[in-house]
This record gives sequence, structure tokens and C-alpha cells, in this order.
Amino acid sequence: MFHVVVPFVIALFAIAIAATWCILKKRRSDFKKWLPLAKKKQELLPTPELDPMMYDDSGSGSGSGNATMVQRTVANDLIIEKIIGKGRYGEVRIARFRGSLVAVKTFYTTEEDSWKNEREIYETQMLNHENILQFVAADIFSMDSLTQMILVTDYHPLGSLYDYLQKEQALTTQEALQLAYSSICGIEHLHASVLGTGSRRKPQIAHRDIKSKNIIVKRPGVCCIADFGLAVRL
Repeated sequence: MFHVVVPFVIALFAIAIAATWCILKKRRSDFKKWLPLAKKKQELLPTPELDPMMYDDSGSGSGSGNATMVQRTVANDLIIEKIIGKGRYGEVRIARFRGSLVAVKTFYTTEEDSWKNEREIYETQMLNHENILQFVAADIFSMDSLTQMILVTDYHPLGSLYDYLQKEQALTTQEALQLAYSSICGIEHLHASVLGTGSRRKPQIAHRDIKSKNIIVKRPGVCCIADFGLAVRL
């Protein structure tokens, strides 16, 4: 059963991604037609007061999506525990942050550009979505004469979709479809251009590194997209 379901899930991802791309091409062609009307409607809506974003590269604070940064050192509030993963950019550890379990991604010293890029993507206005990994905080600091760069996100013990498919022997067709659907919802939100009130707007974002190791299983049947080191705003 396992050997049948895994190829089936992969095929679903391929089909869904192709379908999403076709839809997005159609949306791009329609975007210029309805943008002026959307702007007129926005002028009639009240614009909420937003806290100004502050970021100090010597220390940052917590946030989520369109994060409000405060000038304090996040690292001081972290209690680091065991390593749960390694990748091309760095290591991921479990940690406690202000009473909650979180995942801390520590970048290698040679990957400062990747850290900056992923942080900027997570701080994109209106990025928040059920199927996008929840951003908590970012920080850069010095330890033992070395620059430490970290990103803090929600922690999900089921791990990546890749690991989940390797461990889960009783995956049903229904759950396979749910995993594929929730992943595509996250990708679609990344690709979409979202208009908010006033000048708020979420640009289209291309992930450029979609694979099962970069998709996190939040709970059975529900995934979220992670790892934006190669992502770009369009």
C-alpha cells in the first residue's frame, strides 16, 4: 500500500502545481483590468493604523508575517534543545521561546544572504496563511567571535512531508489527497498577488525550491510551506 500511495501523492503534486500555474497565468493577464477598480474601492475603506516596522541588525524581535520588529535580542529568550534537522543553509533545533516550543533555524556563517532573504520573505505583508509556516522572530548576533543568524518559527513534531511519508505506513487515499490539497493551497497563496487596504499589498512570491523536505506536516492531513531561502518576490 505504501509503495502505491507515495507515487500517487507525487503525481497529485505535479498535476496540482501545473494546474495552479495555468490559473496564475490567467490571473496575471486579468490583473491590469481590475486593478484600477480595486484601488477605487480601497479609497472608500478605512485604513487601520499600523505599527511602524523597526529592525536592528544587531538584534530583532518577534513577529508574524507582516512582523512588527522591536529592538531587543531574541536569542536571550531562547532555551535551545536538541538538533532535529540539517540542510544546505544550516541546522534546525527545538527551543523554548517565552513558554512555547519553537523551531530555530541557525544559518551557517557563509549564508548571510540566505538568512536575509528568508527573513524578508517571512516579513512580507499579508503572508499569513494556514498553509504557510508561521514565522515568530529573527535575530543576528555575535557569539565567540562568530556571527549567529537565526529564524524562529512554529514547531511541528511530525516534521517534513518527506519524513512523514517515510514513517507513516498507514496513509489513506483521503489523507494523501488532503496533504496534497493543503500544500497546493500554501503554494497558491505564495503565488497570488493580494490587495489590502491603503497601500498594503502582498506581491507574488516564487518559492523556487518546492520539494517534500520543504513542506511541513502540521497535523495529519494538513501541510504548510517552509524554507524560503531561494524565494523571490515577483
